[in-house]
Amino acid sequence: MVSHFNKLIQYEVFPHELKEQIQPFYRAWNNRELDYDDYLQHVANTYTENLRGKSINDISFVAKQTIELEHKKLYRFTKERIDWHKEQGHMIVFISGSPQFLVSRLAKTLGCDLWFATKYLSENNKYTGEVIPMWDSNSKMNVLHDLEEKNTTLTCHSPTPTVTQQVTLHYSQV
Repeated sequence: MVSHFNKLIQYEVFPHELKEQIQPFYRAWNNRELDYDDYLQHVANTYTENLRGKSINDISFVAKQTIELEHKKLYRFTKERIDWHKEQGHMIVFISGSPQFLVSRLAKTLGCDLWFATKYLSENNKYTGEVIPMWDSNSKMNVLHDLEEKNTTLTCHSPTPTVTQQVTLHYSQV
């Protein structure tokens, strides 16, 4: 989302002043005076506020550009785990707090079977500013419970090597 935010500014979909508005939070995080989650929350709030009224086509175009450039920066560990699970014939599922228009493209690029993401609602081909979040743990657990009810077999990994936890959910294949 941060890369998409920056690209939206670069492509002049968002005003350049937003970069200056976020800069103090970035500096504070970069100097370890602010937690990354707090920095990200500032970016997310600004991002969401500024999506309101924007064309789906404009956002989609920039999302495509962002994923084409940024998917190569995926952690090596994550890419290796995805590849290993594909080789094992496992279903690949992404559950992300990022916007659906980013997660869907990344999921397709990486050959993911199923994805869940924060939904940014739209009306008349423009974003309304309304959001159905997927960034909190309760939303993500609800997805896992729904998959459990559908008897889906999953192996879940954290995408960040520093916080890797493996949790295997034992269900039967859909």
